[in-house]
Amino acid sequence: GFGVSAQVVRAHQPALANALPLPLPGHVMQEDARGRHYFFEGTLADARTFYTQEMRKRGYVLVEDNTNGALASALRFQRRHEVAVVQMQGATELDLTRINLLAMSE
Repeated sequence: GFGVSAQVVRAHQPALANALPLPLPGHVMQEDARGRHYFFEGTLADARTFYTQEMRKRGYVLVEDNTNGALASALRFQRRHEVAVVQMQGATELDLTRINLLAMSE
């Protein structure tokens, strides 16, 4: 048998992303068509906890959690027709986490 699957991906919407929380302390590195890129001065575990709690407060539901060991995680949240994907990459031996935040409307 042969199977094919496809997923329609909407473009990142900066105005929507600006309404989403960023953990402190940290700083935004850049924002482009692939999302908002942010460095958080904390651990990956702290970033995951922050997003799980803060997004829930804003009415988002966690619909997908892909964690790959202690240094990589991707969380997908949804609220009505809005989708937010938070990709996190930790640094070994440092409390520094790179966060890529993509926000789009379906």
